[in-house]
Order: sequence, then structure tokens, then C-alpha cells
Amino acid sequence: MITLHVALKDQDEVREFVGKASMLPFDMNLGHGNTLVDAKSIMGVLYLGMNRMLKLEANTDDEDYLKNTMKKFIVSCERHDIQRVY
Repeated sequence: MITLHVALKDQDEVREFVGKASMLPFDMNLGHGNTLVDAKSIMGVLYLGMNRMLKLEANTDDEDYLKNTMKKFIVSCERHDIQRVY
């Protein structure tokens, strides 16, 4: 399992994120606090909200493939600032 931090700034990014997640051949969950949703569910991802750091858990060992596919959404969580990594 691989864990990354991601952020989605608006509904267009949510739609793009879910589209990319849906094409990946493994299960993924997205969470914030105590709430965990299917990362391939647009309703679930919208429920988590936007402009906040979310934890992406992917059931895969192929970290390079995951990071390359989701690179637009990956953020750094240092100093409580949400900053794009790529």
C-alpha cells in the first residue's frame, strides 16, 4: 500500500482526479480526518471537500506509476502549507 497527500482545488480537479483514479487497476481510498471514501467515486470525493489536504491510500506496489498518474494533485505537507510538488 502506498500513501500520498493530495489536494483538489475545485470541481474540475475533482472530476479529473476521479477520472484518472477510475482508470487505475487497483483500489484506492481518499480520506480526511476520520472519513474515508472510494477515490473512484465522484460523490465520495466531493463529500470530502476541496482546498484541503487529503490522504490517498492506493493498494499497489507500483509507486512510480501512481505518482506519475496523480502528479498534478500530489502536495507537500511541510509547515502546514499545501504546495504542489510537481
